[in-house]
Amino acid sequence: MTVTTERPPCTPSIPPAGMDILDTRSGSGELELSNMDFFEFEDALQGSKVSANICRGYALIFPGGQSPHDTYPFALHNHLELPWDYTVRNGQMTLFARSCSGFVKKDGDNSCRACQNLLANKMLEGIITRLEEGGDENASFVYHGFRGLIEMLHRKNRRIEFHRLRGLNQARKLLSRTTALSDQKRLLLVVASGKVTRVDRLITIGLAQKKGV
Repeated sequence: MTVTTERPPCTPSIPPAGMDILDTRSGSGELELSNMDFFEFEDALQGSKVSANICRGYALIFPGGQSPHDTYPFALHNHLELPWDYTVRNGQMTLFARSCSGFVKKDGDNSCRACQNLLANKMLEGIITRLEEGGDENASFVYHGFRGLIEMLHRKNRRIEFHRLRGLNQARKLLSRTTALSDQKRLLLVVASGKVTRVDRLITIGLAQKKGV
């Protein structure tokens, strides 16, 4: 007597937690599974590693709560060949060397060697000194930020107004002196004409009373 047993139909097993179905149309009819969470985690690790190695440039500090928008001499880039570019984001200015590699080679560094060397640049040292101590008013306009140019314009307007008022006061003084000279001239003409008698007596009385012509 021969006993035959039938194998139960093969049922696909339920994928364990963290396993996703990648493709159900394989040639063998079997389900192909792939741990998608693992690959996503690996990509996230690689992305964080890349972002950690990105050069962050040199952060330019503005003393006294100054803003880079009206303090930094932007026009200087049009007149001199400066070895850096700049970005301003959320009120923070960051300088990047023209030769910036974009990445840092040592863990723990925030900027590449080219951006670190910007600190030794004489032009940048001059800009930082003017930010801390104030710019020279006699310097060229390109060395001033918008705030410095506005302050210079206000000082110039005050000087112009001062000289204008001073000129008006001098004009009034000259006018009064011209009127006095005219009166003296008329007095001399009267004396010379001989038509007025006892002019000497009149002048003596006027001088005794401290009166002018």
